[in-house]
Amino acid sequence: MKPLGLKAKKDGELMLVHKCLGCGHLSANRIAGDDNTYSIMEVFRQSLLLLSNELRELELSGYPLLSKYDEEDINLALFGSQIEPTETS
Repeated sequence: MKPLGLKAKKDGELMLVHKCLGCGHLSANRIAGDDNTYSIMEVFRQSLLLLSNELRELELSGYPLLSKYDEEDINLALFGSQIEPTETS
């Protein structure tokens, strides 16, 4: 499974969207409290580089990814602030 990006449930809970490299099946999994938040942010940043047709395909499949406009909300959910702390702080 390859992580593609983040989506939000209606209640605001963040989920990781994955794609099976074998069959292409899409799935979304809840973010656990012990998941590495910096890795999650890296998945989010990589999702910003996806092509528009890839994003549209995900949206049509029921997996709309969060965009750059959601970054403050993601930081707030993951780090408790609007600015991502550095790994050393």
